[in-house]
Amino acid sequence: MYQRAVDTGLWDDPWQRPWPNYDKSLSRAPWHENPWFAKQLEDAYSDIKDEYLNVVHKRQLLSTNPVEDIVESGAWDEFNIVRRGRMNSSSCLLTPKTCAAVANFKEITGLVDGQQISGEVEWLTLAPGTHLKAHCGTTNKRLTMHLGVIVPDGPLIRCGNVTRKWEEGKAIVFDDSYEHEVWHHGTEARVVLYISFWHPQLWDKIEENTLGPL
Repeated sequence: MYQRAVDTGLWDDPWQRPWPNYDKSLSRAPWHENPWFAKQLEDAYSDIKDEYLNVVHKRQLLSTNPVEDIVESGAWDEFNIVRRGRMNSSSCLLTPKTCAAVANFKEITGLVDGQQISGEVEWLTLAPGTHLKAHCGTTNKRLTMHLGVIVPDGPLIRCGNVTRKWEEGKAIVFDDSYEHEVWHHGTEARVVLYISFWHPQLWDKIEENTLGPL
């Protein structure tokens, strides 16, 4: 089916199958170099980890991820910071340092042509034994950054045909419009700060999001 879609021109690469938003003009690769603002997030890692442990984890604020159809086993939970480019004010009252670390980057929270597929930021907690089935995101207009917050032995992520590991305090960037899959073979939870941001080739089109916090 995938090759047939490529052959008919719907997608250009059998690994990359976004739906419904696909911009063929954008450069394509499953893995990307970190954007300029990744270093500032890595520098804030200690504060981000501290707020996760002492607020989110301690108060059991995590909720089940709504994309349950890709969870073949285990559990994948989230705590939201930014939704559709708007800061979550109730979350920011609890985790102000994390919110401050991501608040001023238009690449995360801005709009392109007024499109509301803009910024998402959240902690994602992956339970031991979890397998997220191979799947593709909805658009190639945004890339995905994971900042490793708690990374025990065992979790792996494949994007395209390359498999990598997370590292605490370090960011990795991939295009989730490519087929990707996650396994956790360890015994302790893995936590990342998930950040969705505009593809670099769209940065010159970014407009400020004036909608204000949620």
